[in-house]
Amino acid sequence: MACHAHCRRLTPLERHARELRRSDAEGTGENAPMNFPMYTVPLEDLLQMTDIQPHEVLRARDVLVEFHESRGNGLFVSHQWVGAGHPDPDFKQLQVLQGALRRIMQNVHGIPPDVPSHAVFPDARSWSTAKLRSSPLLVWYDYFSCPQLEQKEYSSLHGDGTSSSLLQAITSIPAYIERCAFFFVLCPVIESATSSKLFSRHSWSERGWCAVERFCRELSEDSSYIFIKTPTVLEVCLYTRSLVEPPGEGKFLVEADRSKLGPVLLGVVRRKLRHLLKIRDFVGYRLLLNSQNVLLRGFGKLELTFEPIGGFELDDGMELDAAAVAMSSFCYQNGFTSVNGLDSGGLSPLHYAALRGDRFLIGSLLAHKADLHCKSQKDIPQAYIMPGLSPLAVALMVKHNDAACLLISARAEVSSYEMQSASGADNAEGISLLCQAGCSPHQRGRFGVPAILCAAQWCALDSMGELNCLSDRTIDISQALFYVIISSRCRAEAVQWLIEAKADVDVTYQSPPFLSIYGLFHAFMDMQHRLGRISPCSSVCFHTEGRTPLMTAAMLGQYESAAVLIAAGAKLAACTARGLSAADFARGQSVPEFLTQAFEGNLNGCRRVAALAIDTSKLVEERF
Repeated sequence: MACHAHCRRLTPLERHARELRRSDAEGTGENAPMNFPMYTVPLEDLLQMTDIQPHEVLRARDVLVEFHESRGNGLFVSHQWVGAGHPDPDFKQLQVLQGALRRIMQNVHGIPPDVPSHAVFPDARSWSTAKLRSSPLLVWYDYFSCPQLEQKEYSSLHGDGTSSSLLQAITSIPAYIERCAFFFVLCPVIESATSSKLFSRHSWSERGWCAVERFCRELSEDSSYIFIKTPTVLEVCLYTRSLVEPPGEGKFLVEADRSKLGPVLLGVVRRKLRHLLKIRDFVGYRLLLNSQNVLLRGFGKLELTFEPIGGFELDDGMELDAAAVAMSSFCYQNGFTSVNGLDSGGLSPLHYAALRGDRFLIGSLLAHKADLHCKSQKDIPQAYIMPGLSPLAVALMVKHNDAACLLISARAEVSSYEMQSASGADNAEGISLLCQAGCSPHQRGRFGVPAILCAAQWCALDSMGELNCLSDRTIDISQALFYVIISSRCRAEAVQWLIEAKADVDVTYQSPPFLSIYGLFHAFMDMQHRLGRISPCSSVCFHTEGRTPLMTAAMLGQYESAAVLIAAGAKLAACTARGLSAADFARGQSVPEFLTQAFEGNLNGCRRVAALAIDTSKLVEERF
């Protein structure tokens, strides 16, 4: 048996990977193109700044250093432009970055994972800051590192397509990120005096340019990144988001940017595909190959290829019907020898076809006896795959609703897993399809929580509304406030929606049943906290009894949500069973002034911030 396994004939995919490894060994590896030099600012110069000067001024003063790995580690800073024509006119954002970096360099030993990361990776430990102190830091920040003053050059991005220094720098962003050891997201809560808009982690995640930068980081060798909310509140994100939050669905002030950026990101995907083959990560390769049209959704028509391996030929005697050709080609490209084979990730060909959303391909596989009810066998956190997911659940997760209709018509089973996938993906249409097929909106997901709470933990507002409308009985949605607030996609609009739907702003948290999966996770995190492994996730599990949504928001640095809750009348004096109030949880966090004022009895700032936070109609004019 061992000899037989050793002598197994390689699939075309494995042979192709071997050839790529050979070409890489011969020095023909492929890196992201750098069309403009990578200019950076040494950390010591950044920390001495009192205002933000553009690239040209810093270059004339010899402040900029052209990056090379031999000079130190690169630090890429992703952020939003707070002003029109200037990234930070009041120096509020960069001051937060300076404070955070000073603390890291002096006495902070670890940065904890955020709550969703800990939920995905329960054994995750704090990220060691010793890495940041191991070599000199060279900081890439767009206003410093890219040409700014030649306004006419920027028009070429939207005009005739002629080359410019700025455009060359923009198209080099994937290369800059690839060369940086660290990626920081600078996202403090800031009120813009010039635009009457609020900036925060949520607004950063919505902005198209920031999502593009995040996408490039997630497809680099190290996909983790660090959120900076205040100088004292930093969190590490360990999971990827692009599959459920494609960058092309972000907000771009200039719509033409989408079509310009699409080919750049397609190049990122293709380089990553080559890399995955070289390291023989065939599961990662299949996931990326078949999710291209999801990841690049919103960037217009691109020349996607699902058949990168040449040499496909039909076996002798095989009928030349289109379904057989589609099925055989798909298996050839993905390294499957059977329509019902499982790869090392526990996924079948039909799972990958559902991820691609190709109705004809799915029909071809079903016509050749593919198992409609095959379930995933393993956890693949980077793709939001858990054991027990059907091809239908995968299609719903990435909003391939046409493919979902086909699978349902073929009599695919509808259950809690499918409802959880649609709910978390904010797929209101998918929820409707499931309910039409006999699934209940009251289905409980893998962790034993109702579907509406599954939607809330992803801040899936469309799903929450759809589930609420389809419910045939009153749903107590008060607990959903906690799930929204701990969500990585937490937004004030979802908190406000729940309040308007009669959620109790002072409700106390209900612990899950101990013997449920969610209950066991709670117990594990509580134990970690008692043993001294303190993190945002362990804190919310330790401080359970008597905890309110406002306390949770203060604990996790969700300052927008705290403002909305306070404006809605949440009790500031309420305490947990251990006697701690929201003000106690916020102590030591360098909280925004509007929250400090609220704890002192002045609620006007929170009311103003709450009004800004739920107004999504304004968009600051940003160059990139």
